[in-house]
Amino acid sequence: MADYKKMYHILFHETTDVIEQLQKAQQRAEKVYIESDDAPISIVEDEDED
Repeated sequence: MADYKKMYHILFHETTDVIEQLQKAQQRAEKVYIESDDAPISIVEDEDED
């Protein structure tokens, strides 16, 4: 019989690691943008909103 508890722990651990890697990559990309000389981000309202 498959060890479902072990399988769950492996999947949970690996998924958590990948999420952390993605968050770090996003933070690095945001830092590059913040430190650049590009124009600031502005919110444009949608004309179709009621």
